[in-house]
Amino acid sequence: MKAVIQAGGKGTRLRPYTLVLPKLMMPIGDTPVIEMTLKWLRRNGVLDAYITTGYLGIC
Repeated sequence: MKAVIQAGGKGTRLRPYTLVLPKLMMPIGDTPVIEMTLKWLRRNGVLDAYITTGYLGIC
């Protein structure tokens, strides 16, 4: 199974935090959101995950 994680956007509702970190790198406790998401996907049988970026994405 495959999954797509959409990580685009400016993150204006999370400012000033998103001035320093992208939304998916924001920690909840000590763990970034992206890590929690990828672990959840793996536990649920997803073997391939694609992350789409938009604003300030790296090519």
